[in-house]
Amino acid sequence: MKTIGAISTALSIALLLPASAGAQQTARERRAADTGTATLRGAVLSGTSRQPLASVPLKLRSVPEHRLVAETTTGTDGGFVFSKLRAGGYRVLVAREHAEAYLGSVFVGVGAVVSETFIKGPILAGRVLNDRGAPVSGIQVCALSYSEKGVPSQAAPSNQFVTTELDGTFVIHDSLRGQARYLLAASPDGCALGVQRPQERLATLPAAFYPDAVDPAGATIVDASSDQDRTGLVIHMKPGAVTRVEGRLLGFENQTVVPSRAILEPAPGVVSLVRTATITADGRFTFFSLRPGKYKVIVPPRGDKTSEPTYAIATFDVHGEAMLPIALKMERALWIAGDITFDGSEQPYFGVKTYSSITASPVYPRRDVGSLLPAPFSQIDARSRFMITGLLPIGYVITTQGFQTLGWLPVEAVATRAPGGMPLPDAFTVPLTLNPGEGIFGMKVKFTSHASTITGRVIRTDGSPAGYGAVVIFAAGDGATVQGKPSLNVRVDMNGEFESPVLITGDYLVAIWPMAAVPAAQLPEYLAALRKTATKVTVKTGEKAQVTLTLK
Repeated sequence: MKTIGAISTALSIALLLPASAGAQQTARERRAADTGTATLRGAVLSGTSRQPLASVPLKLRSVPEHRLVAETTTGTDGGFVFSKLRAGGYRVLVAREHAEAYLGSVFVGVGAVVSETFIKGPILAGRVLNDRGAPVSGIQVCALSYSEKGVPSQAAPSNQFVTTELDGTFVIHDSLRGQARYLLAASPDGCALGVQRPQERLATLPAAFYPDAVDPAGATIVDASSDQDRTGLVIHMKPGAVTRVEGRLLGFENQTVVPSRAILEPAPGVVSLVRTATITADGRFTFFSLRPGKYKVIVPPRGDKTSEPTYAIATFDVHGEAMLPIALKMERALWIAGDITFDGSEQPYFGVKTYSSITASPVYPRRDVGSLLPAPFSQIDARSRFMITGLLPIGYVITTQGFQTLGWLPVEAVATRAPGGMPLPDAFTVPLTLNPGEGIFGMKVKFTSHASTITGRVIRTDGSPAGYGAVVIFAAGDGATVQGKPSLNVRVDMNGEFESPVLITGDYLVAIWPMAAVPAAQLPEYLAALRKTATKVTVKTGEKAQVTLTLK
């Protein structure tokens, strides 16, 4: 009976296994499973084409011991096999001279046969040396990739920077690409890969471009691909006149275990990165290796609501001194408060809890600085009031969340700096700039459930559609605006049709925008002339005003 039970159990297990599992195992792998050892097999493919890569040297190291377990080379089909493995974790690495690039991690069980596919991109490897030829450790090496047209890539994968080891070596594996062009730099303060222009994405603190250029325009471009790695690269760090800045915040308070940070905006004309520094519990921070110039430091308000939100902003000059102490006074953060109306009335869901909110999104001249600034928000109370706190004296646009799902569309967000003052532009579309020590009370945010728009067609004189152009919409009154702007451009689709965003009721002027480039200095005069040829359209509440324009 025991024999029959054992046979039944074995048959049950066999029926649960995929039918192809046994067929795919080689005789050697089956022997390994029988002896209680495991096998790892797979393939290495190119980063973009996903084609197999032959003759790639691989190493297998144990985790966490980092012990070398085995070595092999991929075949013509990109395949590889590591056999007789003990159960545990492993890292698969590409082996190059004096460098190992990480491909991936796997875990194998006792007697298991594991199949994995790894993606390989270009590998950049080398050393960072100082002016005396000694290795420099703890330095981040940044790799800026270029497109085929020589335009800086907008992608910023996290594996495009790495910290040098004790012997100054670095290895960067860009697994997201199969072929690319790179510019390398070494930075003592880290890499900010989210900026667009290469001058701002590479550090010269001190000057450290590959191989010896001190300006990114003169730096050498490195070409690499999945099947053509670049090793033996050398980056020479050069000494320069740099300053350590020791900052202290007066009136700083942090009642949490989460540290605050200070943001350093580089000096105009200095090729540098936007950097941050951790603020200690007693309000101190340090920035290293600043070149001469005028800098700005920003300490944004904390968003944890444990204390009154405060901020600090200051500019300071660096002249090449070894150490520069600076002190910043924490100021009370600013605010925007107001109320919301829905088709002219208060919240139609009075007394019912909703999850709608209103946000002040920062608008800053440098996008990389703006991306580090908080975007405070406020929930809406039962009487449709809000108050956004923790703001800086910079520009903000108002955005909303949760209203559209309830059927409400934003119309405008208008405020004044003082009671009875001139209304400011619509903060939904034009940044509202806050002044130091001056918040905004009484902002009026309007929503509607009736979408009022202008729709129409653009045709040629023979009646055929004139597609892929644009129309411009003006408010009819003198000095009036469209969503807070002097004019509003709307795209025309391939069928010559267009539809404006949501508009408030009133009279508008609509004109065809010729697709000719207009210099910025001449734009006001050009728009004034275009306004004179526009067609008047009246927009009523909840209606779509229609107009047909003829391209002559």
